Amino acid sequence: MRKSYRAVSVDSVTIKSIKAKLGKNHCHIVSGSYQVGGVRKVISRFNTQKPFFIRQRAKSH
Repeated sequence: MRKSYRAVSVDSVTIKSIKAKLGKNHCHIVSGSYQVGGVRKVISRFNTQKPFFIRQRAKSH
């Protein structure tokens, strides 16, 4: 359980940094093809831990 909690905290921090990057470059990158590719690589590591959350973000984006 401790390990799981730790992973979630790291995941939230990573997503926060990605969110900030997306917010800054959202207007600059309209298509978001390159940005999504980079984010996807980072999120792929947490895909197994929070697949639903990432799916929601992808749909929202």
